[in-house]
Amino acid sequence: MTDSASSLSRTQFLLYRETLNGTSSQTCLAKSPNKHNRIYLTAEPISDEVCKGIEDGKLGPKADPKERNTLLKMKYDWDENTCRKIWCYGPETDGANLVIDQTQAVQYLNEIKEHVNSAFQWTAKEGPLCEENMRGIRFNIMDVTPHADAIHRGAGQLMPPTRRFCFVAELTAQPTLQEPILLVEITLPTGGHERCLQLHELAPWLRL
Repeated sequence: MTDSASSLSRTQFLLYRETLNGTSSQTCLAKSPNKHNRIYLTAEPISDEVCKGIEDGKLGPKADPKERNTLLKMKYDWDENTCRKIWCYGPETDGANLVIDQTQAVQYLNEIKEHVNSAFQWTAKEGPLCEENMRGIRFNIMDVTPHADAIHRGAGQLMPPTRRFCFVAELTAQPTLQEPILLVEITLPTGGHERCLQLHELAPWLRL
């Protein structure tokens, strides 16, 4: 008499993350529909260590700014100006993607910040490769020439081109996909399982 076991199989859906293997090959220029606003930006990868620090909270938006900046400078060699000018994280305002202000003495920058950040949240949630979340991408705003009149630099003028050229910046920086690694915990009775694992060539992948 032998014991029988049943199994339940379902179609699995893998959640990929869009990321980069390099830095943008050029500075990308986004123009507003009315042609009165321009944003120059580039994209580059964030190291996996910094990504993990953001995801576990040590380098995230809720971390103490002084402690976060010190850690970024001392451990990851970020410069002081970059640490202080992180605009936002995304998606969902806490993901492992960043917008960094690299501009110098730009007028009306604070007035357009909210619109740029909103476009970035949208971008980081649905990337250009397969509409998956981004991970480990840093967008650098190199320069901005906003219109002096507020009515000509509203959300409708800034969000669509910013999102579109974040896509372009990613696509010029050797984009790729990150595949998930799944952790599975299985409880088994002692003995009798080694042979089964060897037959299925699973032994090297499992920690018993």
